[in-house]
Amino acid sequence: MAVSIRRSCHTIIISLIFCLSLVYCEAKMPLLPPDRDTFRGTNLGIHDKAAPTEKIFNVLNFGAKPDGRRDNTEAFMKTWVAACHFRGRARVLIPPGVYSLGPVVFAGPCSGPGPIIVQVSGTLKADKDISLYEEPSWFLFESINGLVVTGSGTFDGQGESAWKYNDCQNNNDCVQLPSSIKLNKVSNVVLRGFTSADSKGVHIFITNSQNIRLRKLHVLAPADSPNTDGIHISTSNNVKVSKTIIKTGDDCIGMIKGSTNIAINKVLCGPGHGIR
Repeated sequence: MAVSIRRSCHTIIISLIFCLSLVYCEAKMPLLPPDRDTFRGTNLGIHDKAAPTEKIFNVLNFGAKPDGRRDNTEAFMKTWVAACHFRGRARVLIPPGVYSLGPVVFAGPCSGPGPIIVQVSGTLKADKDISLYEEPSWFLFESINGLVVTGSGTFDGQGESAWKYNDCQNNNDCVQLPSSIKLNKVSNVVLRGFTSADSKGVHIFITNSQNIRLRKLHVLAPADSPNTDGIHISTSNNVKVSKTIIKTGDDCIGMIKGSTNIAINKVLCGPGHGIR
């Protein structure tokens, strides 16, 4: 493990590379060989703008209302299903505006050649009603091979309304509050450019996945917000985090178990409990 740390006031710029030798016994997919890194030598920003060959699936055309009041869960789900079933190159477009919505599942496998792109230009606000979250996640991306989530928009977990229910410091059997973004059983994924703010629980939770890139993200929550870890990585392979700012109330990045080939470079961490 190579570590280089430069401290200045309350910020810590951390550049480090982890090669974890934990046993990958719980993984559901084979490890990605070093010579099979599909992102090596590629421009991760190539999908920031739509290509002429892409079909745009605009959430407004499926009934979304960017007024910050009406629920958009069904409209987002309908948009995803249409884009995922399209046999060509597809992009889900979330234009500027404020969208209120509850738990959302974007699941594959998808029919197109991939990657399927989700462009977030608006502000997404999670429903404050904690009883709506049957599973501990707000946005779940699952069983997808080839995914790009990009844009200058914001995933606002509105966690301040839920943090009072967090008793994990005193209760070992506590119920985890929802992660804002969860990746489960996905591969060849890029998360780039957007902001995750005030998650109820972990901001970005990666599990049972491989070949994931996180770049130029802003992950933000108050220093006293409970268990708002920035990025959790579990039973996953070949995950790289770079050029990202993480300011939360718990770990900036946590590698929980069963993960290999994790690289972290040019991450600004703090406030937070560091990287472990």
